[in-house]
Amino acid sequence: MKHAIYHIKSAANPSQVLDVSGQNRRSVLAYSFHGGQNQQWEVMPNGAGFAIRSVLNGAFISLDIDNDKKIREVVVTAFPIIWNISSAEGTSQHRIYWADSSLAFTFKNPNSALELSMYRSNSQDILWQFSECSPAPSEVPPAIVPLKPNVKPVAPSVGRDYIEDSTASSANYVVAGILLPDIPGAPDIYSKYIIKARYRPDDEQPSTIMALSVNSDIAVPRFRSKGVTESPSQSLLKLTFKEWRDVSGFAEFSGMIGAGQFFIITDQEVVISGPIEGGPAISQRFVGTGTWTMS
Repeated sequence: MKHAIYHIKSAANPSQVLDVSGQNRRSVLAYSFHGGQNQQWEVMPNGAGFAIRSVLNGAFISLDIDNDKKIREVVVTAFPIIWNISSAEGTSQHRIYWADSSLAFTFKNPNSALELSMYRSNSQDILWQFSECSPAPSEVPPAIVPLKPNVKPVAPSVGRDYIEDSTASSANYVVAGILLPDIPGAPDIYSKYIIKARYRPDDEQPSTIMALSVNSDIAVPRFRSKGVTESPSQSLLKLTFKEWRDVSGFAEFSGMIGAGQFFIITDQEVVISGPIEGGPAISQRFVGTGTWTMS
């Protein structure tokens, strides 16, 4: 399979394509074709198989698995998993399997959740047509260029305002990192913008490195936290970020306060004071999205 961006159409119903839900931006659906970014997928080599990444938000097709190791649904997340893509003999269609399993992408009903089911050789509902819609993005991104001093990313006038106020400094380069367990073959994590964050309970106390994850085209290095062992008290979540290529964009972040999973380093600060779903509160997941432009 060529590294490129595709619409992935059901062979059983070609008007239905893989789609990121417009309601929660997480669930993967089979939905009526309209050609938007949430129906465009970058297919890229990943180990022994492929990763499938949404053009909409940079998240990868993955699985939501419960504590009993049962699959809840097919979703997009920051963590890629390996999919095997094999061609159906004598056709231009393909099957998409969860690596080292017999579970394949399955079309069940129009405009509904994508499912996984066991391979059946005579079934059309597990066949998919990859229609290339654009070349793959460059493998090597351009050099990171910090913003000029006092350039403000601002929240849009419509929708929920997550970014209230911000400053950016050209004097400080920052590197985002993610804390991962020592698992052989753990995936590289990508982050759409270089983000750094600290948590400051009040002006009398030093900042604590906060939990955060974002989507990007640049793989970020792993690192170990340094002495952050306790959950911070509930307060403002402060971020700083430097945009590196576009003058506008979309950012998505998620994590768990006090969980010790995602850590980003900070200098300058951007105050995120708008409503952040699920928190911020200790041991609760939080997510946020915001479209911003430079002014």
